Amino acid sequence: KRYSTSCHSGSVTVSGMSGKLILTQSSESANVIIWFDTAQNLMFSIHANVDESVIIAMAESVSLCNSTN
Repeated sequence: KRYSTSCHSGSVTVSGMSGKLILTQSSESANVIIWFDTAQNLMFSIHANVDESVIIAMAESVSLCNSTN
C-alpha cells in the first residue's frame, strides 16, 4: 500500500551546517531534519513526531564526542 502525505520542505542551518527540514501535514508521519558536517564528512538526521521548533532544538543539541575505540 502506498501512502501519500503532503509536506513542506525548506533549507535550515544547524550549528552552522546546512541542511533540510521536511514538515509533514499528517500526524501519522514524522517530521525530518537532515544536516551535513562537510568538514567531518558526516550526515545527521532526526525523524520525530514533534513540532518544528522542537526538532530544530533537538538537532542543535547534537554534538560529536571523541570515540574511545
